[in-house]
Order: sequence, then C-alpha cells, then structure tokens
Amino acid sequence: MLRAAEIASKLGDRALAVCQYLLPNGRKRGKEFEVGSLRGEEGRSLRICLNGTGPVWKDFATGESGGDLLDLWAAVRCGGDMRQAMPQAADYLSMNADSAGTGTGRPNGKHNGSKRKGPDQGPTVVTPVPADAPEPPVRHPELGEPALMFEYHNGTGGVLFHVWRFEPKEFRPLTLWKTSDHLEWLWKGFTGRLPLYRQADLLAHPDKPVLIVEGEKTAEAAAQDFPELCVTTWPHGAKAIGRVDLTPLAGRNCTLWPDHDAAGEEAVGIMADRLLDIAGQVAVVELPSDLPSGWDLADAMPEGWTEETVRELIAGAKAKLREPEPESAEPEHNTDIVAEL
Repeated sequence: MLRAAEIASKLGDRALAVCQYLLPNGRKRGKEFEVGSLRGEEGRSLRICLNGTGPVWKDFATGESGGDLLDLWAAVRCGGDMRQAMPQAADYLSMNADSAGTGTGRPNGKHNGSKRKGPDQGPTVVTPVPADAPEPPVRHPELGEPALMFEYHNGTGGVLFHVWRFEPKEFRPLTLWKTSDHLEWLWKGFTGRLPLYRQADLLAHPDKPVLIVEGEKTAEAAAQDFPELCVTTWPHGAKAIGRVDLTPLAGRNCTLWPDHDAAGEEAVGIMADRLLDIAGQVAVVELPSDLPSGWDLADAMPEGWTEETVRELIAGAKAKLREPEPESAEPEHNTDIVAEL
C-alpha cells in the first residue's frame, strides 16, 4: 500500500491532470491552476501552484490553504479527511499510471486512438439514493454499531448520504456509489458541493428565522425544542465550510450558535463570514463564559436555564458586520503562492 508521501509525490508528478480531474471548471494560467473555490465553480479565487516546492494551494476569498495535492484532494473530495483521500487518490493513480507528467491523461501526451478507461469512467456517487438501492450496512467494519445515524437530503427529501456518529465523537460518511455493474454503499465522503442538514425543512419554511448550530445531534435537539426556528448545520466540520452550498439561506435571517469552546467560535466565525454575501441578516450568539467547555444545545440545560433563556440569547445575538476592505489590491494573478503562504 502506498504511503501518503508517495501518493502526494505521484500526484505532484501530474499536477495539471490532477487539478483538471478534481476541479474541471478551472484553467491553467502561467504556473498556476485557477478555479473559483474548493467547490469547483468557475473563477480565480483558488490558486494552485503547478511546479516548484509543493504544490501548494490557497483560496484568496476564504483564506483556506494547504500543502500538497493529496491535501487538496482531501479538501475537495473528502471534507478534509485524509484517510478517505488516500485510497481514492491511489485508485486514481492506478488508473492513470501511464500519464505521469503529461497533464493530458494520455500516454506521452498523445492520443493513440484507442478507448481507455479514464477517471470519469470509474465509480461515481449516486444521488439521490434510488428506490432500488441496496440496504445500507448496519455496522462499520472497524467501529461497529453507531450511536447515532443522520441522513442528508436534497430539497425534496431525497436521501443524498448518511453520516454515522460513534462515541465518544467519531464520524463516518456513507455514500452510495455506482461501479460498472452494480450499486454499493462505501465509507466515502460526498463529492462536490455539500448540502445543509435538514434542507427540506429550510425550503418548506422560507419565512422562519434560521438557527445554525454545530453538528447533526445538536441540530436535531434544537429543532425539537424550538419549532419556531429552522435549525440546520453542515457536514464534516469546520474544514468543509468552504464546500457547503449556502443558497437555501439566501436572504434569510440567520443566527449562529457556537459550541462553547475555541473551535466552536472559530467555526461559526468562518461560516458567518461566508453568510455575509448570502443571508439577509447574520448574527452570532455570545455565550456566557461560565458554561462547561464544549457545551451545546444537545446537552442538558445549565442550572437556572430554561428554553426561554436560549430564546433570549438568540434574540440578543450580536450582528455580524463586514470587515473593512483592505487597502492593498488583490495579489497579481501570477503571484508566487509559496511566498504568500
């Protein structure tokens, strides 16, 4: 089995072809590959150095950055999960062993006229899950039975993928894939733009205020306790925020409730920044400093708290304002990314 460093090196040998595979809407400009973001839309905010040390990449719109192309693979396809990215990238390399360094996906950069299996002919995610799909597994091969299982749906209720939670706090995505002759559930992340949790409820109640929390367990608890709100979250943690499709929140009144720890504050801060260009109003709840570390709305209420206490904190959430634009202009299009990082 290839080690991470070996996979990264082999991906780097064919950097342009890998970028074109992961982000087909991008394009090569000089020594860089440019695309809109890790979600893959057209644009120039995400820039990937194609030669020299690295390659390294940076999204100048969000500030997200990373190292080699295996790291990029994990960010684009696996929500930042390197354990999922390694076998996917290794499969890609095995299917394209004769195209190293050409950037074309063809032997020696030339078309030999024969049909050959490319990455686009490999397994693909199937969404929504069709009625004739096989039953998903009931156990994880290593972690056993989950403590909780969550389904992500599209706007009409069709199942897109599952997230399983194992205690104390481990998560595994489960998606349906189509190979050449059958459908199969695999422990792989959802590809492309990530949906919001409880999306169908968001679309069914466009006039309700939205409460955004961290984690599916917290979202389910808050939705039950506060039915006057649409409650949602996103999959795969803070590193995946740049891939989340936030269009269901366009023009909505959104309040973010962080977990009571530094990671929670950072995550909702990143999400709030993204929402400024999309939502009608954005506010962040300021939690009392004496709460237990990591406390969230799925936990028991602190002593003296009621549901009305929570509503008051939501009503008094601090509005998120746009930071002033920096005086310096955006870096030139061929700026050395390595120097930027």
